Amino acid sequence: RNYWDGSDEFYVKLASDEYWVMGDNRLGSKDCRVFGPIKRDLIHGKIVLRIWSLDSDYSWWIVDLISHPIDFWKRMRWSRFFQWVR
Repeated sequence: RNYWDGSDEFYVKLASDEYWVMGDNRLGSKDCRVFGPIKRDLIHGKIVLRIWSLDSDYSWWIVDLISHPIDFWKRMRWSRFFQWVR
């Protein structure tokens, strides 16, 4: 079941033990917009470091790199490499 219709705004009702998480890859992330809310007991840690960030519509970065080898490097968010997340 897809919880997202592709729009910029959407409404989600969560139970008291549910969380809504979204990836940083905008339209390419397979996150709660696709698989729905996450139950609290499935969360086991906290994100502390962002390794890298890419502005891409592909779910897999390697597909993007193979499809667009030159443009791929232009869409890297270099300022977000190895960045601590508070």
